[in-house]
Amino acid sequence: MEYAQDRKISTYSKGMRQRVKMASALVHEPSVLLLDEPFNGMDPRQRMQLMDLLRRMGDEGRTVLFSSHILEEVEQLASHI
Repeated sequence: MEYAQDRKISTYSKGMRQRVKMASALVHEPSVLLLDEPFNGMDPRQRMQLMDLLRRMGDEGRTVLFSSHILEEVEQLASHI
């Protein structure tokens, strides 16, 4: 995201704005994270990176609760449905 650091957030793509929102939510290392459609607007690479991050958070014992209308995303990440 360094290449975009001098641009206004309003000029970012939807996926980039999602990443900014996620960074804002994670900066304080919350023990519980509540997300609404976190993968919306992301390209496949961004989705995989976020899935890996959320999976690691769960492995660390953090609670990640998210909504998604894409069942495949839920199945790949959820330990409880």
